[in-house]
Amino acid sequence: MTEAEFESSFESLVLPFANELAREAQQTIVITHREDLPLPAVLHTAAGRPPVIYHAARDGGALHGIATQLGTFERVLRARRAGTQKMLRRDQRFYNRFQDSCSAKISAMRQAGVPDARIAPIVEGWFNGLINNLLGTPLHLLVEFSLARRFPGFEELQLQGMDGLVRQSVPFVRALQEDSNVPPFVAQATMVLALVMALALVERARELGADQAAFDHVADFGASRPRKAQAREFLRDLRDQVQGPAGVEWDLVHSWAKGLHLDPFFETAPDPASPEGGGFLPGHPPVIVGELPSRDESSQEDQEEDALLVESLTAALRYFGALSQDQIKRITLEMAEIGSAGFNPRDTSRRYTLPAIPGTEFTGQELLAWTYAGFQLVNPEVETGLDFSRAYRRALDLA
Repeated sequence: MTEAEFESSFESLVLPFANELAREAQQTIVITHREDLPLPAVLHTAAGRPPVIYHAARDGGALHGIATQLGTFERVLRARRAGTQKMLRRDQRFYNRFQDSCSAKISAMRQAGVPDARIAPIVEGWFNGLINNLLGTPLHLLVEFSLARRFPGFEELQLQGMDGLVRQSVPFVRALQEDSNVPPFVAQATMVLALVMALALVERARELGADQAAFDHVADFGASRPRKAQAREFLRDLRDQVQGPAGVEWDLVHSWAKGLHLDPFFETAPDPASPEGGGFLPGHPPVIVGELPSRDESSQEDQEEDALLVESLTAALRYFGALSQDQIKRITLEMAEIGSAGFNPRDTSRRYTLPAIPGTEFTGQELLAWTYAGFQLVNPEVETGLDFSRAYRRALDLA
């Protein structure tokens, strides 16, 4: 796809969908290009700020990614309005259970001379990867099937986008199977979730009359018959729910978790976030394509001078000061992922926990501050939609 073809498809397919969704949500949506991002990504930041979709290229993969992010935002919005949207809880209690389930492999790594400082991020990676895939796979596929109905002219881009995702997952899943340190239940669950996506791609190719063999990567995973059968069962369940009620993805998450024996490692709770958007940004169209506009200076000044914000940024800088760049990046991305589900930073009663920082709870505002500080330390060019620069400079002096 040339850049001109990207612009044409964006104007004819994606932009009308974005405008429709912005009006439904009563909230501005920003779609902007960033060359330093490897994949399309979305961040829902502070209350009153629009969801921002970043893409790294002007090609078919980016167009597919933008559309799926819009579809995800649509599902979350409608689930909130129906009162069925959930928040995923995976705090220290669940992480401790997960560690206990991996105890034999952890002991084996220690006996092999692997230091605990190296083991900890490995186990955290297993934990976060499993739970993220468990939530992301049904949501992503429900969006894919919904987009297929919404955009009859989107088939080729969808096949290319899904094909790229499945191809990327093959070496990762195979590496898990071959790593003797990985607990079997981790490798098997990861395999099944990847197979669901691979089987869905084959189905879409068959439905569209495409060369089915060109999109069939199921054999590349080297999966056993029981794993393939379980993935087919999950896909049938999902297919039955494509036109189901708002929030049905959470039913699938719990059903799949039980089948994969992952239900002890998380729980869900009602999402208290308001279904109402932050309103349209004055003087701007419903969908902004390009740069994210700056905040009103007076309200921004009030926020940045807030002593609690400076205190949170200072605490983050002091904590991050003892960590490596890789550790800071891992924690920051985990925080940004929690924020991507949306939350009200002014609600100080909510508490968020991260396995990477056990024993610590964060309010919404603290989580935003720590995310901002983390990105400033590892990649200050990333546009988060937050401007805490003045408070950050004060925090640097205090840290």
